Amino acid sequence: MLPRLQRFISPLFARLGGFCLTKKKAMRKWVISIVLCVVQLQGVYAPEVEKGFAEYRSRMILVRFLPFTEEEFIWYLEQQDIPFKDIVISQARLETGSYTSAIFLKGNNLFGMRHPVIRPTKSLGSEQGHAYYSHWTDSVDDYVLWYEYYMHRLDGCYYEFLKGVGYAEDKGYIQKLRDITFRENKNLISLPYEKARFV
Repeated sequence: MLPRLQRFISPLFARLGGFCLTKKKAMRKWVISIVLCVVQLQGVYAPEVEKGFAEYRSRMILVRFLPFTEEEFIWYLEQQDIPFKDIVISQARLETGSYTSAIFLKGNNLFGMRHPVIRPTKSLGSEQGHAYYSHWTDSVDDYVLWYEYYMHRLDGCYYEFLKGVGYAEDKGYIQKLRDITFRENKNLISLPYEKARFV
């Protein structure tokens, strides 16, 4: 197996004209050892990695067909690349009246989002002045798109960020959000609270 790898790697080093012979030899040994390690690791760990990825992918597909539960919502939210997920959960609770509002029940809108004009969206249109979605996961995806559009304004405190982008019309929105976050999400998912809550 080693001669095969050397035949493959040797032409690559022939193109490295600026290296002296000893550097080429040292680099060749280094690359060969890395390739051998990867080959060995692939043989040992690939089935476990592929199995884990397949389970994750299956769950991501399945969740798009499941009815809403807070547990599924939290799991799906944890898969997204946004900070302060405890505050985002509080936003969903506040905006939907603990998942009972008509905007949520009829339009799958977890965050009281309006149909955007400029940014990318998963919204299908506007109903009762708010965006509506085909599934609640689309609402989460749209929140992520909203966050990615405005994240350049985030400077540490998520509450100040929400206030700065004008997320809600209610002047007491941030305080309500703080109260819900502190009261209900304290032990829900393990995240750094102090930075988000008390800044």
